[in-house]
Amino acid sequence: MLAAQLIKEISGLVKVFGKDKNVKVIFEGEKAFTDGEKVVLPEISLSNYLTQRKVAAIRGLVDHECGHIRHTDLESMTVAHKKINSEYISFLLNVVEDCRIDRKVSNEMPGAAINLNQ
Repeated sequence: MLAAQLIKEISGLVKVFGKDKNVKVIFEGEKAFTDGEKVVLPEISLSNYLTQRKVAAIRGLVDHECGHIRHTDLESMTVAHKKINSEYISFLLNVVEDCRIDRKVSNEMPGAAINLNQ
């Protein structure tokens, strides 16, 4: 699949899976995250041909970040991270929340489990 095709697909998916149809999708850097108003995904070149595994992995990132938009109290998480005086504990909090989100999204959308495993 061409990256340009996947990018178009993802823009539609974020609108469907996210709570707010105004959520923006940005491809930059190397990490995936959301602040509830935008989903940032790793940068990919529009002309790249992506393997099925890479497509599934990117879809998994979308499913995961949209799961945060739907189910994580992002404001409370931000406050918690600011109050925690330990990078280690802050990291663990994020790991636990990520695991919770992946399970919740997999239960809601069984097809997402395949993507999340990538």
